[in-house]
Amino acid sequence: MERLKIYMAPLQGLTEAPYRNAFEKHFGGVDVYCTPFIRWEHGGLRRKDVRDLHPDANKVGHLVPQIIAASAEEAEQILAQVVPYGYQEVDLNMGCAFPMLVKKGKGCGLLPEPERVRGLLQVVERYPDISFSVKMRLGYENAAECMELLLTGLSLVMGGWLMIVYDSLRLLRLLIHHNSLFMGMEDFFYWIYAGGAVFMLLYEQNDGSFRFYAVAGVFLGMAAYDRFVSRIFFRCLKKNISMNRQGME
Repeated sequence: MERLKIYMAPLQGLTEAPYRNAFEKHFGGVDVYCTPFIRWEHGGLRRKDVRDLHPDANKVGHLVPQIIAASAEEAEQILAQVVPYGYQEVDLNMGCAFPMLVKKGKGCGLLPEPERVRGLLQVVERYPDISFSVKMRLGYENAAECMELLLTGLSLVMGGWLMIVYDSLRLLRLLIHHNSLFMGMEDFFYWIYAGGAVFMLLYEQNDGSFRFYAVAGVFLGMAAYDRFVSRIFFRCLKKNISMNRQGME
């Protein structure tokens, strides 16, 4: 049986680099350490956060930066400063209940606003090389809010998956000539599959109840995949095919 990993949860004002280093040196046994949340203030990261984040200040084996933001734009600004340090994992804080931060829409202050959460998740999609986790509570006012956020995230993933399936058809059409009738049949059965997949998502995660934001999330996931993956892949593929044909001539 695989051993469960032990994480040291972050605590503002306590688990900074000196504490983490001392704990690792004298006790050990922790697999993953998380930094206290890193936030954007007055046009940049706080100096203490930069010092705590710098690899030279950390002597632990596995450190995950945790960021806290009120918007997608703010998260982008923080990530632009964090990613260059070479971290492969980032934790998003949607669980802090400190009143001053909640009033600013940070931490668990995000939970009542799925649209803003969806914006943050779209930022995540722009960093495919980074593994993201989320610290969160079941909800802001009630535990059911957690399921809305879960459905939002799953709908974005579903959108990306549906685009992968359709890109498989596009790739097949590049390799094997299809007439218009056959392509029309492929599209017809694809959209039946896509509709069924979305229905099953709503059925399994939301007891079959229709949620507009879930359907919107699917289309946003499709658009994000098309913009940041599909277009680039097929542009490069068509360029290579063209070069190979010229070489054969």
